Amino acid sequence: MCPVAFRLAALWRFGIIPEWCAKVRPHRRAGTRQGSQMAMQRRTFLGMLTTSLAAGCARQEPVAEVRPQGRRRPQAAPPPAAGDWPWWRGPTLDGKGEGQPPLRWSRNENVLWRTPIPGRGHASPVVGGGLVYLLTAEEKSQQIRLLAVDRNTGGVQWNTLLHEGGFIHRHEKNSHASATPAFDGRRVYCVAAVQDAVWVTAVDADGRIVWQQQAGPFASQHGYGSSPVIYGELVIVAADQDGPGYLAAFDRARGRLVWRVRRYESPSYATPIVLRVAGRDQLLLAGCAKTAAYDPATGELLWYCEGPSQVAACTMCAQGDLVVSSGGYPEKRLLCIRADGRGDVSASHVVWSTDQAVTYVPSPLIHDGLLFVVNDGGVAACWSLEDGKTRWRQRLGGNFSASPVLAGGHIYAADETGTTYVFKALGTYEEVAQNVLPEGQFATLAVCGRELYLRTTEAVYAIGHAPAT
Repeated sequence: MCPVAFRLAALWRFGIIPEWCAKVRPHRRAGTRQGSQMAMQRRTFLGMLTTSLAAGCARQEPVAEVRPQGRRRPQAAPPPAAGDWPWWRGPTLDGKGEGQPPLRWSRNENVLWRTPIPGRGHASPVVGGGLVYLLTAEEKSQQIRLLAVDRNTGGVQWNTLLHEGGFIHRHEKNSHASATPAFDGRRVYCVAAVQDAVWVTAVDADGRIVWQQQAGPFASQHGYGSSPVIYGELVIVAADQDGPGYLAAFDRARGRLVWRVRRYESPSYATPIVLRVAGRDQLLLAGCAKTAAYDPATGELLWYCEGPSQVAACTMCAQGDLVVSSGGYPEKRLLCIRADGRGDVSASHVVWSTDQAVTYVPSPLIHDGLLFVVNDGGVAACWSLEDGKTRWRQRLGGNFSASPVLAGGHIYAADETGTTYVFKALGTYEEVAQNVLPEGQFATLAVCGRELYLRTTEAVYAIGHAPAT
């Protein structure tokens, strides 16, 4: 089903179109002025539906697929340096960091430095090579910029313009800089949707653009927010959109398109992730009413499962042979799937599922055989990964967009008002602290040893064990 038809079907399903049509149906007393006007309104409405279907369902052709040349497997990327947080979901791609950062802070406690950030961006801080990298967008000038901040002092080292003009339509809770960059030790890779296309930009550690390439067209429904993922010599991006979607992989050094494969035709917002699951590397991505796994070296589809929902916005997680996929629109559902299959595994590999405390935007997290979720509506929950048994459920309050992270046996989850809840990563709920910064927060925390890097709607903070004064 095309995106326009999907949205109209949803409007019909929830009774909006039938109710409207009932209101504008011609008046029983034919010939009255009111009946004539309402009949005209109904004809206009139905004409608009027909026009929308005709124009919207044929506006974009699928991308041309590109297959990798040769059979050489990508060489492994250099491992992240100790204490770095180089990309989305951290160095081990599971939302976990090493070290013992502070459990408590405020504007006057354990703040090492605070640096104001111009513009708006929900991209999380990326830390590597002594710098903190932040993607931001300035609405008035329609500029997307990458900033580098000194990790020790908070001083801005450089500010590089990546894009100017051509901003796309976005949801009011989204930003034009929502995709978290990725740092491979030499270059920072940024993804943004401008000029009705998805662009990938590589920037060196001195702020110079090394290359910039278009991954493919992009038709926006609510904007873009999928972060890049590094695998070997590749940087991989996803574009599930209001049109034919795709995955694309570029050579990190030169920006050459190595492979590109088609996906489904429906807007979705999840970030792909590469994890070693069931004895093989798998590129995992939920959205478009399916959960799918690809070979990250070639883009070949390995397996897929129907569900959990039409639209997903969070990142999958895994442990052992099991992967977790969660989606939130229009249905709310979470799936635990055995990832050792081939082809369609919908009827054979779903281990358990639930429609309780499901997360849409914040990503789930697995630790010691337990699955933790802090969902959009402020409900935290814990299940046993193996069998889906609910261990606990707790209402935190507030709304959440940032994903939970784990360090030192504690989970940190920040709500949209700037309150970070800290609780123990155990099978029983035990809150440790609530830390308030009076600024909005949509970006996920970065964990770096004994420090946290926290981005609010106004600034970036370094949170550490400050000496008592």
